[in-house]
Amino acid sequence: MTSATILCSLIALALVAGASAFEPVEQDKTYIAAFQDVTCKSDVIAYPTTTAEVADQIATHVAAAKQAGVQLKIRASHKAFHSSSSFPCPGGKYSAYPEGPDSHPLLPTSDSTQSPANTTTVTLLLDNMTSVLKVNAQKHRIRVQSGMMITQLLQEVAKANMSLPLGAVPAFGDLTLGGVLVTGAHGSGHLATGSLGDIVLELTWVDGQGKVHVSDRGSTAGKALVAGLGIAGVVTEMLLQVQPPSNTQLSTRFKQSDAQLLQAVQEMLKESPHVLVIWRPDLHQYTAYVTKEVAASVPSTGGIINLDLPKLATQALGLSLAAWQADLRDLLPLAALPVKAAIQEMSVGHAMANDLKSKRRMFEGVGDTNMMQAASCGKSCLWHQGAKIAMDDIHMSIELEQLGDWISNVKKLVAADLHEHGAKKHRYLSPGYFWLRFGSGSQDFLSHTSNMTAPVHVQMSFMKSMINPLQPNKFGWILEVIEQFTLCKYKAKLHWGKNHQRDFTHPTCHAVDHLPFWDKAMAFRQGSDPGMIFEPALFTAMAAKLPNTLSQGCALRGECFCEQDEHCAPGFQCVPSLAFTEYKCCKPRSWLM
Repeated sequence: MTSATILCSLIALALVAGASAFEPVEQDKTYIAAFQDVTCKSDVIAYPTTTAEVADQIATHVAAAKQAGVQLKIRASHKAFHSSSSFPCPGGKYSAYPEGPDSHPLLPTSDSTQSPANTTTVTLLLDNMTSVLKVNAQKHRIRVQSGMMITQLLQEVAKANMSLPLGAVPAFGDLTLGGVLVTGAHGSGHLATGSLGDIVLELTWVDGQGKVHVSDRGSTAGKALVAGLGIAGVVTEMLLQVQPPSNTQLSTRFKQSDAQLLQAVQEMLKESPHVLVIWRPDLHQYTAYVTKEVAASVPSTGGIINLDLPKLATQALGLSLAAWQADLRDLLPLAALPVKAAIQEMSVGHAMANDLKSKRRMFEGVGDTNMMQAASCGKSCLWHQGAKIAMDDIHMSIELEQLGDWISNVKKLVAADLHEHGAKKHRYLSPGYFWLRFGSGSQDFLSHTSNMTAPVHVQMSFMKSMINPLQPNKFGWILEVIEQFTLCKYKAKLHWGKNHQRDFTHPTCHAVDHLPFWDKAMAFRQGSDPGMIFEPALFTAMAAKLPNTLSQGCALRGECFCEQDEHCAPGFQCVPSLAFTEYKCCKPRSWLM
């Protein structure tokens, strides 16, 4: 009988003995990222509904693991998590590609990538922890469970005749509050409210022994937990400071030339701290959305964020994107037409909001602050419509004073490597965009805003077809180079919920060196989780500064930056960037002949 079997038997006995009233437990199950591009496997998956149940689960598993003499790893997550890496996985069992030719050596599955020996993995999925626990209308406060999604929070706040402060949450509403909090996900607020952590007053959390704690936001525990990736404990509840009802005014700078992008950003930030810039350097254009709160008495024009996409259009785009992605020599111009249309519509041609009454795009107007902050696309999300489309997400934070130089280097790269100084002007990156958001520095120990002055969150979100997992994002090597110089040249801090494995284990540009309060985080974790049961394998590798493991196809899987041709996808070659020769990337062989 294996140690894992013994542990599971001990847990079953504890349940029969009435140790706690757990939600149903699933054994040997998987849970998959929303984009269907990362799969986690866990020996045990449980669905607690209260803080007490989370505490009981942790205490029971810790006791059983100790009796069985095995190591224990526990992660709290969401059934359809939004992450590009394996941080949501409790062990080493994960797959970068759950679908496709499983037998191909370049695409290891969750069965072929093993957890460490003598280790049992447990996942607590907080999908059922979605309740409002208390509302204080007089003080404008609300206490909620951490499994609640952003859209539900906005609805509950509105129901209580209050508003969530503008900038506190990301625009994508299908994220859980716990996930947003521990990864440091954010809205946009230059030296103003710009993240969920900015409105947290108090956190309820469970440590690595199963003990429940209640901590103020400004305490050492608060600084360790917010944007702390859950390595110090599981956040189960949060008390939020909201505000009286208000409206939000939207102003759009539509399809502007990016020739003076930095100056435009500086001017917009004088107008309002809440600025979102969508940029396409390959099109030489940007569109920016400037929002600011106004009194509830200011008449609303019915503005509401809307993320819905027509199902048929999305499925057609999926097929076109796959054909375009596979056409390395640009021999199929018809395949490129719908993709090029999507490039405009889903980037600089996009309207942030719709008019609720007419359903038309709204570029200027006013809406309820709760309705103007975030929206859910639900089953209309492009990755839920059978189109086999995922997003390549790279998300790092630099200082505002570095932004001008960063913009210049992105333009330099696009001109040299993509357009080849005018010889290949027809080339475009895939549908998606660069986006710029703004924040405030924090004293949180592991945040991507730790000790910063005026952070700028630079993110690249580009679509890729998953129909053939062996085919990388077309022109994705442009993003590979930006990924490297943003991390290394600008010493960017990494967002825990985005980025590839390789960014956290870069061989020379160590992510931990960019976190000035790292030692404080580790000191607190030593007390809250001495057994390190909450620490995932990728975090362990990052903390030890272990370099990327180089192997066949590792760049395709996002596990390394190439050093040799074999690290790239079939038909691709590892070569230096034309603009930045110190950085290598995987380009199609056909372009290098």
